[in-house]
Formats: sequence, structure tokens, C-alpha cells
Amino acid sequence: MNCHVVVKVAPRGVFELPMKDASFIATKSKMYSTINATVTFLAEVPPSGQMLVRLPTSTMLDIGGIHISGRSDVLELKPVFVAEQRDCDNDCD
Repeated sequence: MNCHVVVKVAPRGVFELPMKDASFIATKSKMYSTINATVTFLAEVPPSGQMLVRLPTSTMLDIGGIHISGRSDVLELKPVFVAEQRDCDNDCD
């Protein structure tokens, strides 16, 4: 296995990896808000601190003061569960 490590500064403790119509989010924040023109919804971040979000273009996510704009036609927030952590120094080529 070949591990490639990338270091990225996460402003306000929020890491976002944008994809075509979704974003992978990793954070130490405990709460987030989804916001659109008519309602704001407050919810808890999954225990792992990681989630995959797809937001409509009319919606944004506020987490730790970082705003993430929607790029999709659907609203979907899926928790990411961490089952195992690997030590790259010992397990990778």
C-alpha cells in the first residue's frame, strides 16, 4: 500500500474537501447549521467529526463560522464512521 500524506491548514478547525456536487467535512465543532432562504436548521456533528454533505444551490452549511455553499440538487448529510486508523509509518510502502 502506498500512503500519500497531504497537510492542509483547516481554518477554525474545519477541513473541507470539495467534490463535484458534494463536500467531505472533518471538524472538531460539535454543531452545524444548514441555512436557506426560509429556515435555519441546527444539528449535531456526527461523533467521528466527519460527514459527506450534498447541498442544494439554494442552501449553505455553517460550521465553525465557515460557510460551505451548495452545489447539488439534493440535500444529503451522511455521517462518515471511522472504523480503523492505520499507522502509515508501519503499514505503507
